[in-house]
Parts: sequence; structure tokens; C-alpha cells
Amino acid sequence: MALQYGFGAIKSSKDIRDYKLKTELIDLKSIPEEFRLNNLVVKNQRDKNTCVAFSLSEIVAYHHKKDTGVDVNFSTDFIYGCRKDFDYMGEGLPIRCGLNTLKNYGDVRYSDLSGNSYVYEAVEKVNNNFSKLKEKIGRASCR
Repeated sequence: MALQYGFGAIKSSKDIRDYKLKTELIDLKSIPEEFRLNNLVVKNQRDKNTCVAFSLSEIVAYHHKKDTGVDVNFSTDFIYGCRKDFDYMGEGLPIRCGLNTLKNYGDVRYSDLSGNSYVYEAVEKVNNNFSKLKEKIGRASCR
């Protein structure tokens, strides 16, 4: 049986600090015709709605390697499961929610919290181990 993949983005909630961008403010001549990211690893999220966590964990890994020269695989479950009671609690993750996790905590290594879980499993894993995970953030993130 073939896996079914979807393309459903969850809109982030409104924030008064959001900038309103206008396309006429962009100098189209400043945008390069081509841009390449070398050695980009594409992870397969399979049938889970974890694309935001996958993308953000790769961004953390990219900057960690750039800063330290060390290749580290970072946790998607930490980003996906590190939610507050007032955050969106359904499957999927608004980008702002994932970015807030990185801003407030960073990420942990995949070896410290592995998996590609559904939201309720990821939240439970993070909540049950948060104090231990929080201790490991400082050595892992590019903060």
C-alpha cells in the first residue's frame, strides 16, 4: 500500500509584531537567478504532519555544523512535542510555534529524543523528560 502525502500548512496565529510586506518593496534585481544549498539532507517524514519540525531541525543542524564543524542530527520530536497548553495541539505544527520552541529552548540531539511521532506521543515524550532534555540543550544547539 502506497503512503498518502498531503500538503496542508497550518496558518500561524496573528501577532501584532508581524510585518506587513508589500511586493513593490522588493528589488527583484537583488534576487539571484540561482541558489544552491550543498550537502542538503532531505528527511522523509512519512505519513506524519511533522514537516515544520523536520525543516527546523535541519536548519539547526546546518547552523551547528557551520559554527562547530560537527555534523549532528537534531530531534524533530522535541520541536514537534514542545508545546504549551495554549499552543495548537492538533496534528501538524504552525511555523511560529516551532520557531518559538527554538527561540526559547533550542533543540536536542536526535540521540537524546528520537522518533517521528504523532503529536500526542511527542508531547508526552517531551513533557515526561523535559528537565533531563533541558540540561542537554546547551551542548547541542547553535544558540
